[in-house]
Amino acid sequence: MSNYAQLRFSPNQLVNFRLILDAKKQFLIQLEEKQKEYSISLAKSEIIKKQNLKPKNISDNATIDQFQELAIQLSENETLKLNEVEQALQRLDDGTYGQCLECEEDIHWQRLIAVPETAFCKECKSVLERESLRYKKPHQDEKAPSFAPLIPGYPD
Repeated sequence: MSNYAQLRFSPNQLVNFRLILDAKKQFLIQLEEKQKEYSISLAKSEIIKKQNLKPKNISDNATIDQFQELAIQLSENETLKLNEVEQALQRLDDGTYGQCLECEEDIHWQRLIAVPETAFCKECKSVLERESLRYKKPHQDEKAPSFAPLIPGYPD
């Protein structure tokens, strides 16, 4: 069985994709580490709040809560992105890089340059996104976070 990626890309192109993906991986790892440090700092703020060493006003409590929720969401997104990058590196090793996981057709080279960790061609990605939106049911108790307390002078 021939190596799909070697047939499609030159050795220099494969090296460049690997360099880009390795750099993204290192960046995301560093970002996760900074996020963990930030989360620890927020957790300390939460402990202070719970020990009744209250911040100056009630909007400070709301701000801390919103930053903590945002930190969790960012951390989840970074973890997902890091997994995508690691899977792309694995596809480079396996020789399947650049081949859509859904339809097995070529992923357009411009798409790979723009989003080197992508596993799907544009068409399949669009279909997958539409289907995930169709089956995603919002929770009734779920609402978008309000960042109004973060904006000075914003009406309550």
